[in-house]
Amino acid sequence: MLNLQAIFARKADDYPVWDCVIEKIVELPEAEYKYFKSAPLRDMPFIAENTDLMHRDENGVFHCLLVLGEGPLTAY
Repeated sequence: MLNLQAIFARKADDYPVWDCVIEKIVELPEAEYKYFKSAPLRDMPFIAENTDLMHRDENGVFHCLLVLGEGPLTAY
């Protein structure tokens, strides 16, 4: 388990952060990751399989998945 703070807003004027817990790391094949990254709101099997891990608890902490593509990390 990984605890951190993250920004969950698109094009934010400032950078408020919220406490979150990474419950699971999901590593996708490169093509599947690119597909997911191009439209992250579409339904994906790995999301359906892990819905029990994703929620906001009674203390306001987000419990999330960390989705990565296979292979070495690339910095942008």
